[in-house]
Amino acid sequence: MDQFNTREIASITWGTIFIVALIFFSLKNPQLRNSLIALIKAFFQTKIITSIIFTTSYLALIILLLYQLKIWDFSQIKNTFFWYITFAIGTLFNINTIRENSKNFFLKTIKSSINLSILGEFKHEVRQFEKSYDNQQAEQISLMV
Repeated sequence: MDQFNTREIASITWGTIFIVALIFFSLKNPQLRNSLIALIKAFFQTKIITSIIFTTSYLALIILLLYQLKIWDFSQIKNTFFWYITFAIGTLFNINTIRENSKNFFLKTIKSSINLSILGEFKHEVRQFEKSYDNQQAEQISLMV
């Protein structure tokens, strides 16, 4: 639990509250319940589950290799998990785009990943940096970003 900051804990808490509320309201509303059941059935299709299993296995092997080479350690588990959920699974669902535009897809993906990663990390680090300054300096730093 030491790895999660308060913002991440709040996001997890509100996400859990949202899911519990959705389940609760689906018990009272048959149309919502049928929609949720259809969504869950759609997610558990063989092709989707197989793709996710292969992606997860590949990631596990890469992590194991990097761990053996002393490049990756367990302090990176949170970052690896968030990368897996946001980028790896998101890219997996863009497989049709890869087939249609195979020449430019990987170059565009790398560029957008680097841009978004740099922006996200910069924003995150500025927020952490702001904690060590008073409110006026923190506001000035936020306005620059």
